[in-house]
Amino acid sequence: MFVLQPETPTPPAIVPPSPKVEVAMSPTAKFLFGDELRMKKAMLKHVETSREEETKALLVQIEATVRSSTRVHLWPSHDFRGGVPVGEGIHACVKQIQVDGHAVALKEFRYEAQGRSVPPHGVVTTFRHELDVLMAIDHNNIVKLVGVVLEPRLAIVTEYMDGGRYSYPSDIWSFGVFLWELVTPSAYPNPFVGVSSDAFVDKVTCGTRPTLEFAGECAPILEECWRLIPSERPTADALVAELTALLHAN
Repeated sequence: MFVLQPETPTPPAIVPPSPKVEVAMSPTAKFLFGDELRMKKAMLKHVETSREEETKALLVQIEATVRSSTRVHLWPSHDFRGGVPVGEGIHACVKQIQVDGHAVALKEFRYEAQGRSVPPHGVVTTFRHELDVLMAIDHNNIVKLVGVVLEPRLAIVTEYMDGGRYSYPSDIWSFGVFLWELVTPSAYPNPFVGVSSDAFVDKVTCGTRPTLEFAGECAPILEECWRLIPSERPTADALVAELTALLHAN
């Protein structure tokens, strides 16, 4: 008779613990490490101070530009808690406020103070660019710049345009874009897609238009639809007549 007996398990190998290795830092190395940290902090502080001084200089330039203007006024400190909200986004909020019995639109730039004595440099740069564009434009079909607020927050004050509805001339512009998309390959994108309203005004007034390279005989019609002054754009009846004549000619 055979009797099966269980195998005796082999005891696990005992691995002696590794000796702890302590790295000793000499007093000199500790002082050097501390000096390096202090040096980096000093460098960061110098960079922040330089950018702050640059921002202050830019604000001084903005104030001087506004004070030298005959049609734009530098407004005193304004309480931004009032007004009727008209529109808002991540970077700015537009409100309707009353000044001397007249409704105006106040665009307040949003940013975190974070203990700064001046607004962030990027915000001031954007503010300056928008201000330059509005001061360079003086047209009946574009809201006029009325004033500028520098404290406690940056703000631009313009005429308040009630409604903002589409008009026939704006429909003619849109029709021109539609016609352009029909005759132009998709490899040539519309230069106005994805831009803000302020950037759109800047581009249009500077003469930017979609390319007419592939427009062919439709190019003159598109140029008429995209005239800067709305009253100079053709009527819908005139466009129908022009397009009908173009079709019959071909």
